[in-house]
Amino acid sequence: MRAFLLLTVVLVSGCTRLFFYPTEGVHYNPEDFGLTYKGVRFKSEDGTQLTGIFFPNRRRTKSGTVIHFHGNGQNMSSHFLFGAWLIDHGFDVF
Repeated sequence: MRAFLLLTVVLVSGCTRLFFYPTEGVHYNPEDFGLTYKGVRFKSEDGTQLTGIFFPNRRRTKSGTVIHFHGNGQNMSSHFLFGAWLIDHGFDVF
């Protein structure tokens, strides 16, 4: 039983490093792709500082806003291209 508890503690405490791979720096710059964007900073309910990128759509009429969660690897500068095509179809992307 002790070995099981020890193994559980080791695995749970190491999960952040096993499954979360954030990186620093800019992988791709939206300006290099001709994209207009605005950096946004805000605090979550618990006070954690969050950062996002807002891409306004390129059409006269807005179809909606898509919130893109980039996942657990790298950072948002490496993932924005997955949703950037939506701005040509009337969607704002955050």
